[in-house]
Amino acid sequence: MSDAGGPPRAEIISALRTILASGRLLTLATVSPDGRAHANIAYFAYEPDLRVRIVSPVDTEHSRNLETNQSAAVTVFDSRQDRTARRGVQLFGTMSLLGAEAAEGALVRFAERFADVPQPASHGHSGRAIYEFVPERAKVFDEELLIAGDYVAIDFGREDDGS
Repeated sequence: MSDAGGPPRAEIISALRTILASGRLLTLATVSPDGRAHANIAYFAYEPDLRVRIVSPVDTEHSRNLETNQSAAVTVFDSRQDRTARRGVQLFGTMSLLGAEAAEGALVRFAERFADVPQPASHGHSGRAIYEFVPERAKVFDEELLIAGDYVAIDFGREDDGS
């Protein structure tokens, strides 16, 4: 289903934000230089404009993949949910390494969101870096807030603020 003829855009964005707010972990899919898919699980934080950020060691397979191909996909869902109120999101876009100044701000967001999770002292230390995922499109599945039994697709422009 597309956003044409479906729920209003504001309702889709609201459902997407609810899903991101309720999640702690995401699955990140990247593509290797030889075209193989790779999946990784990571804690994440997100911004009001729906950019998603992760902290990751720079020597991981997904980090190396992102050096040569920034195409990425992210999923967020609660694997413990039952069949009565299923929800989740698939995001498709690009992911890249954040610069030092933006990364320091992202670390503050992580500390606020995950007080119980050990945080790296700063960007670039301990072989870790902050990556930012910028969504270009999404498939949102929320049976309680949107359409039962179906997902709603939405496209974001590069200048889109997520509203």
